[in-house]
Amino acid sequence: MTQQIESLDLAGLKCPHLAIATKRRLSQMNEGELLAITTTDPMAAIDLAAMTTDHGHVVKHVIETEGGHLITIRVGDAKEGAGRWPSLDDHPDDPIVD
Repeated sequence: MTQQIESLDLAGLKCPHLAIATKRRLSQMNEGELLAITTTDPMAAIDLAAMTTDHGHVVKHVIETEGGHLITIRVGDAKEGAGRWPSLDDHPDDPIVD
């Protein structure tokens, strides 16, 4: 079964509007759902990674596009992950690259 991915076009927006719109959409979604965001802000990947991690979500993919980025976020439990950054303990099977 293929998981549905919601999309959000935020081309032309910069922070804080980018983060506010993303946070609003994520709050309307259920844990485990995916949100694909199209952006043109060159700092979007950094800004959204910080904001989503602080709220318990996970950035799954960041793809550079011709005009910006396509960022995919998995909705997490906002209470469980709030205020903490992921650590190597979160992904014990991932190889560490020196």
